[in-house]
Amino acid sequence: MSETNNERRLTLHEFHPPEDLRRFVCGPASVIRADEAVVVVEVVESGRLLRHHMWSDQWFTITTTTDATGALVEQGGLKTIPFAFDCDISTPFTRIGDAIFTVDLWLDVLVRADGTTHQVVDRDHFARAQEHGWLSEAEKMGALCGLDELIEIIERGHLIDMLRAICPFGPAERPAPEQLPRADPHDYPMLLAGLRSTW
Repeated sequence: MSETNNERRLTLHEFHPPEDLRRFVCGPASVIRADEAVVVVEVVESGRLLRHHMWSDQWFTITTTTDATGALVEQGGLKTIPFAFDCDISTPFTRIGDAIFTVDLWLDVLVRADGTTHQVVDRDHFARAQEHGWLSEAEKMGALCGLDELIEIIERGHLIDMLRAICPFGPAERPAPEQLPRADPHDYPMLLAGLRSTW
């Protein structure tokens, strides 16, 4: 059952192995959708809206950048292509109460505002994470399958329509997220190597 954006705050936990655990609190005005299948939150940062999409059955998350009217906005472009969609290859989310957990698997896909021009980055970081044993074999395979699936969506021109079907882009006023101090991942055993559900 989907929740309205007036019902609760969510705390997002983004774990970057081996030790970096980032946490953000999104208030009720930022929670667009939160159910068993999809979580979508939207916050303002530097005058732009960032909409973060997570799935319980997909090995990626997607952050979209728009202006206050809902028009796609590109950023970056120094060492990479400019991008309006920042897609992280990650584990499907796990939800415990008002806490959402994902594990970043080091690969990223940057996509321009046209929804099809893209660039895969951080393959070297992904390889290093495997060499150091930060990812399991199952997570490696999940990441590669997620990457293939995401690129197929992008190359078929379905990315924007897929995201709009979840929630159309449009004018909005959102608060900034509350960034919490970095946390010790050992306080969250479900994120640790050997204990993660995706391990």
